[in-house]
Amino acid sequence: PTVPIILGMVLGGIMEVKLRASMARVNSPLDFVERPISAIIASAIVLLIGFHIWGVIRERRARSPEDSHDHDIHDSQQG
Repeated sequence: PTVPIILGMVLGGIMEVKLRASMARVNSPLDFVERPISAIIASAIVLLIGFHIWGVIRERRARSPEDSHDHDIHDSQQG
């Protein structure tokens, strides 16, 4: 994980400067997705983030019934 951190630190400042310059030139943030390639990249980013969040939610739901079931068995053995 060291390489992504270094890349983020090195390129983060440059990306921020370029984003600010781009935002100063456009009227609306939607201007960034006017071109097909930028719309595809933006859509891919949104989908990847969405799939990640969905996977985390599914994983938590899959673990929840097992945890509550274990507690029920443990409680019934004590009582």
